[in-house]
Amino acid sequence: MSAMAKPLPAFVVVCRGSTCGDKRGSRQLYAAFETAARERGISERVNLSWQACFGRCSQGPNVRVDLGQPRSSLYRVDRAEGATARGPALPGRDASVVVAAPPGFGSVLYNGVRVSDVVRIIEEHVMKGKVVSDLVLLPQTLPKDPKECGT
Repeated sequence: MSAMAKPLPAFVVVCRGSTCGDKRGSRQLYAAFETAARERGISERVNLSWQACFGRCSQGPNVRVDLGQPRSSLYRVDRAEGATARGPALPGRDASVVVAAPPGFGSVLYNGVRVSDVVRIIEEHVMKGKVVSDLVLLPQTLPKDPKECGT
């Protein structure tokens, strides 16, 4: 009899940008993820958080799911080192700029997520490791100015 593998922790990040998230129900999504995880007895391994903008506002609200470890979507780039990526962002540093990067390997960015989609994401992706592919859209033209995202 083989031992079952321990389930991976899940990191669920809900968009909270003022253009797509707040205006399209991100608070309700967040609450629905809390409820769905609690009702399935997996709250201890679901880490829920917010992000201001994923840069896909026209397709929001967006939710990113990472299994195993969180993937930072913000990185510090040191000008003095020839714009070399240097790990997680450190806001307020004079020699650095904070830039958005796509989610890391293993991340899935779900688009146009509704409260009615939350149980599918929890049961299929978080609990079984299967991507809910019909909720993943190809990127549209992204805004040139981050302020267009409402951040």
